[in-house]
Amino acid sequence: MLEPLPGWIVPDDAYRIAFARASGPGGQNVNKVETAVELRVNLHALDWPPGCWPGWRALAAGG
Repeated sequence: MLEPLPGWIVPDDAYRIAFARASGPGGQNVNKVETAVELRVNLHALDWPPGCWPGWRALAAGG
């Protein structure tokens, strides 16, 4: 379970965390260890107020 804000719960089955090797220039270990983290959240599985949806959609679209 994640709780990004007090009272705003993200259940375990609504998100996935993956680790990967970062791309691009960096320090000694950047291409040897998994330093990038990807968090994917299924927004449809959340029981959050409808007013927050436009902001999440804009964030997901890169805006």
